[in-house]
Amino acid sequence: MHLSANKSISILFILFLILSMSILDAHPHMMFYPRMNFIINDDYCTGVEMDWEFDSMFSRSIIDGFDKNKNNLFETDEIKNIYDRAFLNLRNYHYFLVLQTENDKFHPNDISEFSASQNNGKLFYHFLVSFEGLKLYQDFSLSIFDPTFFSAVSYKDEPVTFSSINTTKQPTYEFKTDRGEPYYYDPQGAVEDTTVHKSWKPGLKTAYPEVLYVKF
Repeated sequence: MHLSANKSISILFILFLILSMSILDAHPHMMFYPRMNFIINDDYCTGVEMDWEFDSMFSRSIIDGFDKNKNNLFETDEIKNIYDRAFLNLRNYHYFLVLQTENDKFHPNDISEFSASQNNGKLFYHFLVSFEGLKLYQDFSLSIFDPTFFSAVSYKDEPVTFSSINTTKQPTYEFKTDRGEPYYYDPQGAVEDTTVHKSWKPGLKTAYPEVLYVKF
């Protein structure tokens, strides 16, 4: 049986809609790509400058919702709205950050200098995570991971840099998958599903954080 060109296009369009809906109705719902610049001052790591690039779909939702004058630029009042109405929600999830030293493991929460920008339809968050007072002069690790797996994290080329001030230290880094700390999620979870599953059960899948290890 031969289909007309119009019927073929209609079938392909319907298939596209079905696939799109299935993607929207499954975890993870968004992807972001962190870049990190660690500040090394007087032999201590005093903080990390974060730049997060978001996927096209999430970017479009924020840009459409907050760039009110549609000039492809976030102005001061628009950045404040993004901070108040979008970024601050990440406090409920510790900004997805877990810092581990030789003796401690915790969520760093000293966040400042937030800004947002857009470029070619992509959304970017910029902010500083301060480590002042932590005396980070030995090896440590940092993971960025959403325990609900609503958001997935991926790293592009050269995601880590170091800015050294008054020091001769040259840290190195590597990423490792932490299979000792699995997280469970529902692959069919709806957009509003932010459940943190503590243990596996039928129907759930497993995700593991990619941990960044910084070595002095």
